[in-house]
Amino acid sequence: MNTPDPRPAENSTRRTVAYLAVGLVVPAISVLASVTAQLIAWPRLPNRIAVHWNAAGEADRWGSAWVPLALTVVIGLALPLLIVVPNLRPLRSGGRGPSFRAVAAITAAAVAGPSYLLAATVVAQADGGTADVTAAIGIMIAVAVVIGLLGWLAIPRDLARASRPVQPLPTTRGERLAWVSTETVAPWVAVCTVVALIVAGLFVVLAAVGGTSTGGIVPALIVTVVVVALIATTIAFHVRIDADGLRVRSLLGVPRFHVPIDDIENVDVVDIRAIGDFGGYGIRLRSGALGIILRSGPAVEVTRRSNGRRVTVTVSDAGTAAATLATVSARQR
Repeated sequence: MNTPDPRPAENSTRRTVAYLAVGLVVPAISVLASVTAQLIAWPRLPNRIAVHWNAAGEADRWGSAWVPLALTVVIGLALPLLIVVPNLRPLRSGGRGPSFRAVAAITAAAVAGPSYLLAATVVAQADGGTADVTAAIGIMIAVAVVIGLLGWLAIPRDLARASRPVQPLPTTRGERLAWVSTETVAPWVAVCTVVALIVAGLFVVLAAVGGTSTGGIVPALIVTVVVVALIATTIAFHVRIDADGLRVRSLLGVPRFHVPIDDIENVDVVDIRAIGDFGGYGIRLRSGALGIILRSGPAVEVTRRSNGRRVTVTVSDAGTAAATLATVSARQR
């Protein structure tokens, strides 16, 4: 039903270096340039400068020049440390996918834009000048977009994941095949969802004891219901493979997905990195693919004949599941 990817393995070192350059070096350069500009203008600044503007572009808060300088450093250090650095380990261990490119590019943009804005508003106030914050914000957005796009392009794209051959199962004429399983999320994801549920419950309790008005209780109840619904529809799925094709549905019955047997062009077994390949867990969408991602590891990936889109489902016994689906699919040809 498939063939392994014949292309050579991608250069993971190059990807890691590019990721570091975009996610760490570019923000560091942005912060350094911004801090340098502010320090050069420092001797010519008044004791108090405008540090905040309202929607009309009018200054409504003043403070020391230390404020924008400190913000520049905090933003420039905090974002890379919180967003970029934690992804280094999975990236170096073989993690892949557009999520890594997005993380680095977005971080570079999120640091470069504000760094420019803070420097521009400070320098404009040297020698008693006034900052045109509206124009500065426009330029900040342009800077962020350009830096983000260049960062995205600078990191090499991933090669397609190598797939493992799927051999149809030996069967006899008239024998019916079916593969059924209930798949749950990884344990640590389950713990996080339970914690979210507990927090939502506490939110309702606090709203209830905080006053007699229903004004606070109703929104809290809505939040709780939404959280419970999200958990119930993403924490576990029933997966069935038989002569009707591939069926996947959540514990609540919805959402549900069906790939008819006559719409299956190809069946693969692939190794999935939940964060790298799909950006997270649960029902995930990306270009050309729908993923029901409950954990990192082996998954069944089906390519649809009708539109070429892929449906990827992580299951505990992906080899048997894929072989069963390949067998029933082959019978229809």
